[in-house]
Amino acid sequence: MAANMCYMIVTPDVEDCAGIAAIPPGVLNPPRQYMVKFGDGDPNVPGRYQTHNPSYTVNVNRTGQNAKTFQQRVFANRGFAQAPRALEWYIVWERTPGVPGHMRLQLLQLLTDWLTVDTTNAAQVTTFVNKVIAVIPDICRTPN
Repeated sequence: MAANMCYMIVTPDVEDCAGIAAIPPGVLNPPRQYMVKFGDGDPNVPGRYQTHNPSYTVNVNRTGQNAKTFQQRVFANRGFAQAPRALEWYIVWERTPGVPGHMRLQLLQLLTDWLTVDTTNAAQVTTFVNKVIAVIPDICRTPN
C-alpha cells in the first residue's frame, strides 16, 4: 500500500518548535523559518528523514500519489525558495510581527487538514491548495 500514499512534512517539528532562527546570532527577535515538503510514498521508511531532519512532523494521506501537484501549485509556481541542498523542500518564513508562533499554529492546522483531502479529487485539491495559499501568503517567501 505504500505506493498509494503521499505526505506533508514540516521541519523542524511544529508540535514543539517555533521554527529555526536563520539569521546570524545577535539579531534581536530574528525571523524564523520552517521547511515544508509534499512527497509520494511512505515517509516512515527507516532513515528516510530521521538522518537529516531529527525534528519534523509528517502526516500521511492514503488517497493516492499527487505530491508534485501540491509542490508546484503551493510553492514552485509562487516563487518560494528551495532549501539549500534539499531538493523539494521549500522555505516558509514566519511573517506575523508581534504574534510569535503564528506560522507554527497555521502549519499544524494544515497538517491536520491534509489528512482529509482526497488527493485524486481535483476540487478537493484546489480547495486545499487555496487554503494553503491563504495561510502561507507570498510574503512568507523571504525573511524581510
